Amino acid sequence: MYVQQCLTKSAYMQTYKGMIHPLPDQKMWPEIEAGEVLPPPFEVQPGRPKMQRKRESGENTKGGRTGTIVCTYCKMPRHNKRTCKKAKKQTKQRLPSTTEASSSQAVDANPTRKNKIKKQHPSQGGGFHNPSQS
Repeated sequence: MYVQQCLTKSAYMQTYKGMIHPLPDQKMWPEIEAGEVLPPPFEVQPGRPKMQRKRESGENTKGGRTGTIVCTYCKMPRHNKRTCKKAKKQTKQRLPSTTEASSSQAVDANPTRKNKIKKQHPSQGGGFHNPSQS
């Protein structure tokens, strides 16, 4: 099995054979007479600015939406039209059963979706064939 020379145990031992001295505490650092280090100047970044301002730590946040959801179907609170039980009962009553529907009529399971009839060109075999004209 081939292993690169830098990954061998002998290379590791050679690297760390000398003692690694710990760094002294920050109190032990020498004092340097230099000016105060300031951050770079602020530059306005490209892009759309934020809509809301940044609030202070003690300042109240802007209130969000309050109130309850009201169903547009039955006007009752705490649910919407999609999860309304009354609306589900009404749609079940509107749908005809499979025994009532004739085989010549196509019944869509979803009453809100419109049935689309695809028209074919007579050359594609979808047109009527009149044997007297052949």
